[in-house]
Amino acid sequence: MKKSYRLPGVFWDHRPESISALESVAYNPFYLKVGHPECLFDYNGKHRCISLTELLSLSSQTAVDSLARQLLNVTAIAIICDYKPEFYGSIANKFFQHRIRQALRLLEDLVPDTAVTLMQPPNRKSVS
Repeated sequence: MKKSYRLPGVFWDHRPESISALESVAYNPFYLKVGHPECLFDYNGKHRCISLTELLSLSSQTAVDSLARQLLNVTAIAIICDYKPEFYGSIANKFFQHRIRQALRLLEDLVPDTAVTLMQPPNRKSVS
């Protein structure tokens, strides 16, 4: 087997889950993207957001450490649920929820005194 071959998702296998509920809140535009410099919107605490797909694309501890540096002094983090599976099987849905709980736990562990929530994506025009 080639050494350059990497199986996607291996980084997330066997990681602990959060015990938080998977209830999402409405989209809040005052949450800025992770890595955004401090600005006027931070007057009431530094609120940052990261998309679920961006978070689940982390594939190494180095990437997680880089994210941790960007989350310094953040008071609230929102994971924007920008992906919703289009399958109906209960096993697949349980696996998806498992990955979300792992992503929540990762952020809870990175920044322990920070509120971590799930946030709905901004309203988009439906394409038909």
